[in-house]
Amino acid sequence: MSPILIRHIMLLSLLLLAACSGPASPTPPAIPTPPAEPTAPVRPTALIVVQAPTAPGVYGFVLESQPRLAYTIAIPDGYDPTEASALVVALHYEWNGDRPPQFYGGGLLSGLVLPALEEPGTIMVAPDCPGEDWANPQGEQTVLDLVGYLQAAYRIDPARIVLLGYSLGAEGAWYIAARNAGLFCAAIAISGRPHPQTVEQIEHTPLYIIHSRQDERFPLAEIETVVEQLKSRRAPIQLAVVEEATHGQLERFVQPLQEAQPWVQSKCPHSP
Repeated sequence: MSPILIRHIMLLSLLLLAACSGPASPTPPAIPTPPAEPTAPVRPTALIVVQAPTAPGVYGFVLESQPRLAYTIAIPDGYDPTEASALVVALHYEWNGDRPPQFYGGGLLSGLVLPALEEPGTIMVAPDCPGEDWANPQGEQTVLDLVGYLQAAYRIDPARIVLLGYSLGAEGAWYIAARNAGLFCAAIAISGRPHPQTVEQIEHTPLYIIHSRQDERFPLAEIETVVEQLKSRRAPIQLAVVEEATHGQLERFVQPLQEAQPWVQSKCPHSP
């Protein structure tokens, strides 16, 4: 028996085993732990798809990988699996304790992203942060692996993948978008500021910044300085200032995020 045929038989066996394991406990291959200080952006790991709901609704799944990957996914009303869909990846805010509660990202979906951006042709997903924050190689690895997994599970239009973050998640959106130019057609950062090194790395990914004038954690003046710095380098960035909203008033950002839709659509046209 040839080596190629043996490899094909082994791959078929793995796929059959995953399909027979049932929807309750998906067990795709382990995700390698990224190096502490990678010299280049990490790349997504190949994952065997074991769950891909197509009925409208909000679902929570756990991929028993290393590290463990929990996420909340929203399939919109009118979803057509034969049509290419846009994908919005939403990174959640801070939590109390060592790790966020399971499916913690679902709060950002239900409280902000779904009310503002829900459309028949858009799948939305919110992973749980795997560590202390998003703006590091582990957070980046989680996002890239999840995007790769969903691209294998659904017909995702590669020209319409948007990265979004709120507060701590906004810092992650800045960081991951800066290190993965070309993967995301646009990034939206709400109520968060980037690390100085991230600002230096930003080049091509279009950025839409939503920030409140009354933000008590990150003064608007700091964000305006970053925006002007990037504009001086001709980076594609836009700032929308929200009035009368404190840092944690999630509901006050629904309308400003809705108003970002035309900008997002201009940066993320359908693939030909």
